[in-house]
Amino acid sequence: MDIMNYGVKNIVKNIILLTSSLEDGGAQKVVSVLSRLFNNNDYNVYVLVFDGQDIEYNYEGTLIDLEIPARNNPVIKFINVIKRIRKVKKFKKRYNVDTSISFLSGPNLVNLLSKKNDKVILSIRNFLNQSHSIYGSVNKFLIRHIYKKADYIVSVSKEIEKDLENNFAIPGDKLLTIYNPYDVEHIVSKTKDPLNATEKKYFSEHTLITMGRLHKQKGHWHLIKAFSKVIEAIPDAKLLILGRGELEDYLSNLINNFNLNDSVHLLGFQSNPHKYLSNAQLYVFPSLYEGFPNALNEAMACKLPVISADCPSGPKEILAPSKSLEEKTTDIDYAEYGVLVPELDGKFHEYSSPLTKEEDMLANAIITMLKDTAMREKYSELSFKRVNDFNFEVIMKQWEAII
Repeated sequence: MDIMNYGVKNIVKNIILLTSSLEDGGAQKVVSVLSRLFNNNDYNVYVLVFDGQDIEYNYEGTLIDLEIPARNNPVIKFINVIKRIRKVKKFKKRYNVDTSISFLSGPNLVNLLSKKNDKVILSIRNFLNQSHSIYGSVNKFLIRHIYKKADYIVSVSKEIEKDLENNFAIPGDKLLTIYNPYDVEHIVSKTKDPLNATEKKYFSEHTLITMGRLHKQKGHWHLIKAFSKVIEAIPDAKLLILGRGELEDYLSNLINNFNLNDSVHLLGFQSNPHKYLSNAQLYVFPSLYEGFPNALNEAMACKLPVISADCPSGPKEILAPSKSLEEKTTDIDYAEYGVLVPELDGKFHEYSSPLTKEEDMLANAIITMLKDTAMREKYSELSFKRVNDFNFEVIMKQWEAII
């Protein structure tokens, strides 16, 4: 596709939202939401993606597919970065782009190195110190030495902002936190879609649910292990996991080893997860690290009471905003807007090994919540109250202040 064949409207500002794709993912979902927020009479929005073959999120504005998808070969990966920089730089110059906002490490690098006269804003979505791969090490080096050239670096949580300043030497005047925006009204409307007969069979009167990529970061195996204790106390309990990813076979084997095939269901990616969420009794979030978790907030928009691991970062800021970031959860904490449990260790223990102390606390918190209807109703109301602090109007004003 020739990216030079698009006209420009005669409006105030030209904005690029740059990301890898619009496939399943938290950052991609935020790009989708921001494209709708910015697509008004004040802005001309271009959504630039490296690979536009599979689009799972709606967007507004003009989609530009750079047609340079990800590759595993390190040499091709490097060549692709150069190609992307050249294409994006050409686009910025041709259309006199005012502001370029990028999401995820690859797009952030391309955005910075293609800078023309545009204001460059980088969005940091995850707690960066948790990445230990070789590419993670390279990314950390680039953050320390290149990211400070951006006009702004927007973190999605205050804990990430603190991490960037303290561990990556990013100047404080370039840093700010803008939480992810949520279209609560739209989410609520999606909860009204009915379940079909097959889907209804997955639910009981004690159903807990979680969603996210089947990736180590999300810690699903800890929840499955904890659930093996839950079902001893509540035999009709069900666990539904929405998402897909490389750990699917491992999780399936774990479910089988625990003889939980009738109680735990991997339901894959769902285009409308909200109808599933709204029919469950409890949302559980066992992530090892996050940024500002969309899945947790969407569950709260569905009026679900929530239990979350106190991982870095996001859950504490959402569920216990009055607490210090340095204060770690060491026991079950029935906090202001939900329940926090200690951070999980992220180790792949044998299924036959006893539950860790943290898994045991997670199981106990689930059992308590599933058995206590009044507590669930209380936290259901608090969930919905809290997620409205991140509604479109509030978050849009914060973005407009810097673009």
